[in-house]
Amino acid sequence: MASRDPRTLTVLGNPFTCRTCGADRFFRREIKLQTTGLTFLDLDWLNRSADGAICATCGFVHTFAGDAHQWG
Repeated sequence: MASRDPRTLTVLGNPFTCRTCGADRFFRREIKLQTTGLTFLDLDWLNRSADGAICATCGFVHTFAGDAHQWG
């Protein structure tokens, strides 16, 4: 589920801005990382998840699969 209020984000300790419009507020949403094999077997729920940062200004979706980012 997406967060209701946009938040700031840092990556490796640095403020993160949208790569498209330069805004600094994002909605947080879980994103499933699909694989062909598990989708073929109808086991999508076993796929790993990533953290999605959706720009509150332009809607561009940034995806973070590691733990180098922190929400403000």
